[in-house]
Amino acid sequence: MAETKPLPRERLLRLLPVVAIVLAPHAPHLPPWIALVVGALILWRAAAALRAWPLPGRWVRVALTVAAFAGVWISFGRSSGQVAGTAMLTLMIALKLTELNDRRGEMVVLLLLYFTLFTHFLRDQALWTVLWMLVAVVLITALLIDGQRLQRAGWRADLSAAGCLLLLALPLMLVLWVLFPRISGPLWGTPGASDSARTGMSETMSPGDIASLIQSDAVAFRVTFDGAVPEKRARYWRGPVLWFSDGRTWYPHRRGLGPPERDASADLAPQGAAIDYQLTLEPQSLPYVFALDYAPPGTLPADLQLDAGAAVRSTAPLRATTRFPLRAYPEARLGTSLRGALRERALQLPADVNPRTRALAADWRRQTPQAVALAQRALAFYRNEGFAYTLSPPLLGADSVDAFLFDARRGFCEHFAGSFVTLMRAAGVPARVVLGYQGAERSQVGDYYIVRQSDAHAWAEIWVDGAGWLRIDPTAAVAPDRIEFNIDTALEQRGEQRTLPWTGQWAVGAWLGARWDFLNMQWDRWILAYGPELQRALLSRVGLGDWQHMLLALTAAVALLMAVIAALAVRTSLREVARDPLAREWQRITHRLARSGLGPEPHEGPLAYAERIRGQLQGDTLRAFNDATDAYVRGRYLTAQDSDAAAVLHTRIAAARRRVPVLFAAGLRRRPQRADKS
Repeated sequence: MAETKPLPRERLLRLLPVVAIVLAPHAPHLPPWIALVVGALILWRAAAALRAWPLPGRWVRVALTVAAFAGVWISFGRSSGQVAGTAMLTLMIALKLTELNDRRGEMVVLLLLYFTLFTHFLRDQALWTVLWMLVAVVLITALLIDGQRLQRAGWRADLSAAGCLLLLALPLMLVLWVLFPRISGPLWGTPGASDSARTGMSETMSPGDIASLIQSDAVAFRVTFDGAVPEKRARYWRGPVLWFSDGRTWYPHRRGLGPPERDASADLAPQGAAIDYQLTLEPQSLPYVFALDYAPPGTLPADLQLDAGAAVRSTAPLRATTRFPLRAYPEARLGTSLRGALRERALQLPADVNPRTRALAADWRRQTPQAVALAQRALAFYRNEGFAYTLSPPLLGADSVDAFLFDARRGFCEHFAGSFVTLMRAAGVPARVVLGYQGAERSQVGDYYIVRQSDAHAWAEIWVDGAGWLRIDPTAAVAPDRIEFNIDTALEQRGEQRTLPWTGQWAVGAWLGARWDFLNMQWDRWILAYGPELQRALLSRVGLGDWQHMLLALTAAVALLMAVIAALAVRTSLREVARDPLAREWQRITHRLARSGLGPEPHEGPLAYAERIRGQLQGDTLRAFNDATDAYVRGRYLTAQDSDAAAVLHTRIAAARRRVPVLFAAGLRRRPQRADKS
């Protein structure tokens, strides 16, 4: 059988680079030892093929398999699941190379590579991933085509054939993508896939957390405004609201307890002009949709809701790129009352921590009892007492707020927000910390805005009776350029700069990066964010807004495409026959034999066909048919088809065909009876 034939060295050396290309995207997401083992096995198999080294024995392969299983178990504590399963699959493909020496093994590896392509989309559905995988599909398919040829046609011909197959499948893929009814939630997301998140925002805040996040220029989300665009200093994108502190770290709720229920302190009274926009959120582990302050609950999509801090949360995991239509009222009043337990929550401070801060706040409270005036005094303290905005603040001790306010006086936004809220609470003013993003740069290409991880920010809110929660950003008192411009402008004032990739340092890199981001924006908008709502909105314009009509249109479109593909295949086959003199002459013979009931079956090749009907032929007719069959098989499958050979074989077939008409006289032993099909 063809599957058990030895694998030529040339085919193996073609296969190994394809294996490396398919497995390479997994390397950054798996333990380093797995990448080293896989790379070493691929290189060893190439060297073994070039130098004719013997393959390891059975027990060596068993030992390697057991070691791989144990390594995965030690690394992940399991051998199944999304990440651990992917690691095991990667190792098994590499270990398969240690016994690969025949066509059957090659087929197993190729099919495993097809399956491995799917696993990449469990982690990342970015545009570059799709382009990489398309290249991999063409390469794998080219290897499959080469393996099915009786006569090698060359690598270019195999790639061309694989590309043509991919192009034939493209219309069908587009029809299925547009018309197949979408389901809610991410198509590729799976439970426990938190490692697929790309945003670094946390639900807690400690000194240094946001400063480390600032070094990343990864996209957190993109925004397209439907009308007026708010000024840069008003672009506060709200995330987790932190109520409780242990003196160093801030939390959204007390540790060990669930989040607080939504209450009157989160009520919104829309005022002023509304801002409508579309927010395309990148995958993340947190359930927060970083909406522009402030989003009334009546304007939110069905799967979003406001929490106790008026932050927008999703009821489903946000592990895929998702697009949300939102509305904001920047001038809205937030909160109607703050009483009893609510006020106690907003005044909570750990006992016996930061005594100097408490003493300073008490002194201010005696001199300035009004909440707004107290906040202004605190801002003046930051502005006039030598505080500095920096990415490299000194380490703080147990009383971190005391150390920051009275000793270091150098910090980042989390230092200013945390210390400000501590001062306000110590002075008897309800306050809380808000995490999110501030800013948004307009893209160089396209009418949309980009919010990056480097825009991560922390600010404060204080409660004022009769006015609700008021936003206070103490960072703006020390580094106003951070709010008016961006993080880089603010750092330049102190001679600091972030560590940026080459795309942010060179002009050509920034130019290319902007255009690549535009392509990603379109990819996220129309492909990754193509969910049930967008599908219904698009298809309802042509009367296909419900599942029944979608399925009917899908069935009709698929049937039409399959008919077109079949017609193209028949047309191509007929053209090949018309261009090939050998096929043309053979077809003339089989047509003449078919008139006597001896035509070939659709599934029969020339050798099987000849073997079946030889018993019905005799004499010169049999010799003529055998000569024609031999000439055709040699010309089509066994002989290099140069012009001289084709001419000789054409002459032999034509001569045999001229003798075939004897079949209609004495050449037939007896015309066979057709089997009763019933």
